[in-house]
Amino acid sequence: QGADLAPELANLIEQVRVAKASGLASLMVGQHFVSTPLQMFQAMPLLARLAAEAEGMRLGPGLLLLPLLNPVIVAEECATLDWLTGGKAIIGLGLGYRKEEFDSIGIPFKERVPRFVEGVELIRKLWRDDTVEHRGRFHTVSGVPASLKPPQAGGPPLWMAGDVEVAVKRAARLCDAWFASP
Repeated sequence: QGADLAPELANLIEQVRVAKASGLASLMVGQHFVSTPLQMFQAMPLLARLAAEAEGMRLGPGLLLLPLLNPVIVAEECATLDWLTGGKAIIGLGLGYRKEEFDSIGIPFKERVPRFVEGVELIRKLWRDDTVEHRGRFHTVSGVPASLKPPQAGGPPLWMAGDVEVAVKRAARLCDAWFASP
């Protein structure tokens, strides 16, 4: 808390350069909100900045807290990231576990699972369909396409985080991979 973030950003950029030069294949950054005392850059703008340094590497959020986000924005930002990485984006998604994040954004914590499930469904429709029709519990999209589709057919792989058996089963059902906790 209170640290000057300019040198921290320069350090992150240098870490990516060294990682790439050392032959590492991927780069992922996390997401949290109201994370005091930790100061944390938001994942998507940070990844957009680091993409230039990470050319040729797989790149993505590890992970986005999907229930707290609008899936239309997530789909379009991730499609953009896929273009910025030459079709090498991976999108990590999670439910979130910090109640204070939900409270401060105004999303009921008890809605996190159904919001996640509907969000994944809508993101995939936006990446796949020429015209999207979606009337869900939380989101409605009627007769419009996404602004752009990702270069990866069907969109970047979706990896779902989770530590309990039900989450792993949900990842197997909804996503392309289970994202194990570090």
